[in-house]
Amino acid sequence: WLRCENLKDTDIPAFPRLARRASRHPKFRELLFREPLIALEGFIANYAGVDSHSPVFEEIQSIIRNFAADTRSKFLLEQAQALLPALRRGGLYEISRLHASVSRNGFEQLLLQTLDQLSGVEHQHIAHWVDDWCRQAERAATKASGYPDAMDFRAAGIDLGVYRAMSDIRLQMAHGGR
Repeated sequence: WLRCENLKDTDIPAFPRLARRASRHPKFRELLFREPLIALEGFIANYAGVDSHSPVFEEIQSIIRNFAADTRSKFLLEQAQALLPALRRGGLYEISRLHASVSRNGFEQLLLQTLDQLSGVEHQHIAHWVDDWCRQAERAATKASGYPDAMDFRAAGIDLGVYRAMSDIRLQMAHGGR
């Protein structure tokens, strides 16, 4: 595979392509290498020393940043495309899985992309469903806790990940989504 001591300036742009090819998981090739490349970018920036402003350094940093941004955009688009049907059919666990797969900021971005694709009637229907689901979950969790000012989702049999996803959707739809 690639060894740093054998890496030539002409090999640098090929690194992301070679890394993707090396992956055994075709569906996740780009995603698998995004996080390590971001870590590599930080490592290079931290330990480059006097070479940190050389043309090769700048080129490596640019390639890594572009690759990371491109893979993030593609990943968020795929997630947004999966979120739309999950919202339409009320797929709680799929919504939760998508919520857990990205940062809160990332989920907000993909949710906004998704909400833009809904008709006004669909938006209202989903907003009502999400709000109703959250209210029922909160009532059940409050009742299960035995205390009027506390909620126990586990005792109520409610998956906390699902509740977090749904409450983030409720918040976004109430305050920022369309």
